[in-house]
Amino acid sequence: MKDIHKIIKKYKLLPHPEGGYFKEIYRSEQTVNSKLAGEERNAVTHIYFLLANGQVSRFH
Repeated sequence: MKDIHKIIKKYKLLPHPEGGYFKEIYRSEQTVNSKLAGEERNAVTHIYFLLANGQVSRFH
């Protein structure tokens, strides 16, 4: 578990509300209209995502 804490600190990961840890590393300037969300959104985002042993995520 000590290694997990090192990774979380190194990459400045935050707890994800659906489980695990994450850090957004890229967000495009280009946007698209999302009919599902009913709003304009960034076309592309990238994240680091980490699940520790035994954690469960409801990540989509």
